[in-house]
Amino acid sequence: MAQASKTNDRYFTLSEDGVPKECDRETWAKDEPNREKTRVKITCSPEIEANISFLGYAWSTIQMDEEVKLWVASFCLTVKREHFGGTAFKTFERAKAFVDRFIALGCPAPGTVELMQLLSESQSG
Repeated sequence: MAQASKTNDRYFTLSEDGVPKECDRETWAKDEPNREKTRVKITCSPEIEANISFLGYAWSTIQMDEEVKLWVASFCLTVKREHFGGTAFKTFERAKAFVDRFIALGCPAPGTVELMQLLSESQSG
C-alpha cells in the first residue's frame, strides 16, 4: 500500500526564476544539490537555529488541484542537533514569516504551549 502511495507522490524543482515546476522522481532526486542551495539558516537564539528550505515534495494525499506546500521551516536545538517544530508552507516568504513570528514569541522551546499554538496557527493560514 505504501509503495502504491509513493507512485502518486508529486515532485518539483525550482526553475531559474524560482517558480516550482513539476517533475518526475528521478529528476527530483538528481536536483538535491539545488534544493540544498535554497537552505537558509537563521539564528533564533543562542540555543535555537531555524532552517528554511525548498523540499519540492508533495504526498499523494494532496489533491491535484490543491496548492502544494513545498517550502519547509524547522527548528534545531544547536547543542543537541535535535530538530523540532517543522511545518510546510506554499512560499519561502510564508516560511520566513513563520520563523519571524517564532522569534517574536521569544523562541519557544519544544513542547511548550506557545510553540504548539504557533504550529496550529501556521496550519490554518
